[in-house]
Amino acid sequence: MKILYYLEPHPIRNGYEEFLWVGNEILAMIERSRPWERTSEHGIDMKIHANARVINRLMQSRPWMSSFLIDWEDEPGKANIEEWFTPWDDDGIQLWEQLMMGKGEVADYYVKNLESVRDRYDFDVLVHWGTNGAVEVFCDQNDIAKVSMESGFLRSPFMDSVVFDPRGVNGNSSICQVDFEVIKALSTPGDSESELQLMGGNNASTGPLSQRFELLRSQYAPRLHGNRKIALIALQLRDDSNMILFSDFNSSVDFLKRVLPPLVGAGYVCVVKPHPGAPFREINQVDHDLAEEYVASFEDAIWCDDVRAPAQQVALLGLADVVVTTNSSLGFEATLLDKIVCLEGTAAYAPKGMFPSVAGFLSGGFDLTEYLDRLRYLRAFLISNLLHEKADVFNYHYFCNQVVGAVSSWHEAGKDPVRYCREIAAFQQPKQRMRLAFQKYGRSERAKMEWSNETMRALYEVRR
Repeated sequence: MKILYYLEPHPIRNGYEEFLWVGNEILAMIERSRPWERTSEHGIDMKIHANARVINRLMQSRPWMSSFLIDWEDEPGKANIEEWFTPWDDDGIQLWEQLMMGKGEVADYYVKNLESVRDRYDFDVLVHWGTNGAVEVFCDQNDIAKVSMESGFLRSPFMDSVVFDPRGVNGNSSICQVDFEVIKALSTPGDSESELQLMGGNNASTGPLSQRFELLRSQYAPRLHGNRKIALIALQLRDDSNMILFSDFNSSVDFLKRVLPPLVGAGYVCVVKPHPGAPFREINQVDHDLAEEYVASFEDAIWCDDVRAPAQQVALLGLADVVVTTNSSLGFEATLLDKIVCLEGTAAYAPKGMFPSVAGFLSGGFDLTEYLDRLRYLRAFLISNLLHEKADVFNYHYFCNQVVGAVSSWHEAGKDPVRYCREIAAFQQPKQRMRLAFQKYGRSERAKMEWSNETMRALYEVRR
């Protein structure tokens, strides 16, 4: 098997090197592998293709690995990649959206580039990071197997995770295409206490979670420890592909206009958490500035911009009664604390019928007992079958196993997401050691609700 690792070449976010870090990880992974692994491990050979600037950076860092890199080539006299560089404003985002959807001249350009790459390297499988419609079009036209990768929906301080999915990532993921009942039938539920105990990574301890509770150090903390119900509203970036493709919002204000008035009207103190990455690009900062102005018009809404450290985010999560987001990974992290999560977009961790919208939650028909029971099945399936620790993923043996497993499972499933979920439940179990760790570290008692709102608030009263 020959694998092409295709690093997004299109210039986005004011540069050409958005995914250079992925290329460094993959090239270092190949370098660490032994020659016999590269020739006999499933018979796999691997090369990396990217735009010229990324290729040059990779060659500068590891010149002795140049044979694993495929140069960028534009036909003389034809369009070249520099022509697709666009200032990162609405026009630049719309062009990227076309590419992610596989439409227009921009997608045609990258499809032709892939055809030229295959003339030089006859690969069987294309692996790439993120969403790229040109890849979809090329692979469909040429009957090439494809595996998409993306950062998973668990991050620090829980676990830095990665997902592999042959159907796609984010709102294109296999999970999004199936009903919750499919997941339930394939899952053996655990409990969030032992799951969270294990997800602590380097921060994990063998004691109960309540002993690791960190007090919220926000200037707004005093307003969050009364008897009022709290809704945590997590904003995302204006130029996040999740927001562009898998929501119907054009701005954070659009999102807030849908969720903030009904929550305030229902008696919630609404804590709006800006995205920490907003200041790094003007389009996101302007979007957040407008959102902050809108939040200021509500007496019972807080613009909580001083909670940044991962552990502090967990403390803030712990105080919320409900967590609202478009499709942020924070939503899944909140499920580890048994929080009610309302989604206003399509999320990679959300099978059909799992999470309510704000309107659905406030309608009066929400069944908390049923919801919490469903969470146990969903968490168990995703943690056992879909999420991979980042430290494991960039190991040659592990990487190859996951790519081969995803391709073979997708093939056996006939490209049907329901059957694919069944296949991966039978095949991979990437967190088998997690099950053993549950037995060793899962000392929290079921239904004890160590992270319940009442317990968190009581701890705050004692410790302050």
